[in-house]
Amino acid sequence: MIISCVKWGNKFSHEHVNRLYQMCKKNYTKPFTFVCHTENSNGLVPGISARPLNEDLDLEKWWWKLQLFDEHGWPEQKIDINIFFDLDVVIQNNFDHFDSYAVEDKLTMIKAYWKTYDLKGTDMDHNSSVMIWKGDLSYLWRKFYKDPERHLMKYGGIDGYLYHECRDYITTIPRGEVYSRLFGIDENRSFNYDVFKEYFYVPEYTVCIFNGWKRDVEDDRYLLDDDGYAGFEHYWESDKKWLNDNHTKIDRNLWHSMWECASEGGDVVHFLDSVSDNQWESKKWLVDMVTEIADFDPKKIQLFGGWFAHPMCTLLTNAFGNLEWIENTDVDDYALHVCRNLNNNLPCDLITTQKNVVEPGDRDRDTDLVINTSSEHMPPLPVLIHARDFRRKADRPSLGPTLFAIQSNNMFHIDGHINCVNSEDELATSSGFAEVIYKGHLDMPNGYKRFMVIGYA
Repeated sequence: MIISCVKWGNKFSHEHVNRLYQMCKKNYTKPFTFVCHTENSNGLVPGISARPLNEDLDLEKWWWKLQLFDEHGWPEQKIDINIFFDLDVVIQNNFDHFDSYAVEDKLTMIKAYWKTYDLKGTDMDHNSSVMIWKGDLSYLWRKFYKDPERHLMKYGGIDGYLYHECRDYITTIPRGEVYSRLFGIDENRSFNYDVFKEYFYVPEYTVCIFNGWKRDVEDDRYLLDDDGYAGFEHYWESDKKWLNDNHTKIDRNLWHSMWECASEGGDVVHFLDSVSDNQWESKKWLVDMVTEIADFDPKKIQLFGGWFAHPMCTLLTNAFGNLEWIENTDVDDYALHVCRNLNNNLPCDLITTQKNVVEPGDRDRDTDLVINTSSEHMPPLPVLIHARDFRRKADRPSLGPTLFAIQSNNMFHIDGHINCVNSEDELATSSGFAEVIYKGHLDMPNGYKRFMVIGYA
């Protein structure tokens, strides 16, 4: 048995691949090989065989799945029974019997029993989130590759292409096996973009698919996002979770860094302060406000004086699915050392740079978002970026101006605080923004205030 998946781009991370692998190990008792077709294999756990995508094909999104049927690119798939899963599925029960759904030289797909309306145009009631096959299905690839532009333009994804162009090669998984978290189960229990009430859950079914995840939007919110996975975590967590976790629920990287600070004479007090409730709330507030900015999806982020960059990096990677890198610039080399330990499993690149933030950086022009949550320790923003080449609003850059998110406080009494302010208005003025997108404050439990402004220079 070959079980495969495809990971391309930034919508899914290595963690989605690893958890699919874990669900397969829990729910398939026979020997199998697990293959991930991807252009980036970083972070995959041992036991997963990574196979590079042929990037010369210049495909994107779900169209990469068709490469599974390229007899020249992946001849092994013709030898054994194959099961493919999308990365946003949840395997709820044993699927040993899925072998029996493999039909020689045919592709077994999901039948969308929840589609109760009349199909029109290129619509279809088949879904490729789960596919099962054996034998030779190279026709599916050859037909597509003869005229890929036509198929890409005509169909919104491979489901429509397979349903309308390759119907003779298709069969479907029986009822009672697969349902949709968003769209439903069958003709009597379905959601077809009428009034959304609640997600569907049928624990006795084998697979739940999350088609529509972070895609379909209503009232500026996704109909199905990570909230839809709430309560499903036990399906991919180990049955012996104590082997992988600890009683305190503190992340292992955090334990390691805290122990290292103590054993090597590091500043444990400041380390613990960096993960306090106050720090968490202020950083979450910043990320929440940035995500509210319409059509802003940063790929490259700089942290000014980011310290240990925790939990900031975690918040950012959870909020923005297309991140390519986060750069943390700090004068404290030991803080950067701890930063690397704490954030060694990010789904994007982490860059640590030891220098003063007033010095120009190699990545300034590429940066979409600059975050400074400790501006009370530094000169005002115009001084910091005077010699740096960030994209300014007046330049009218093609990629848009660099966004800046700045926080300070009114704790004037603390040594080292050289840029405190009395209000968000004062912080906005000292930051010299050409356009202010947001300004506000948080009342902190210690009686002081934390101020924030977001805008363009």
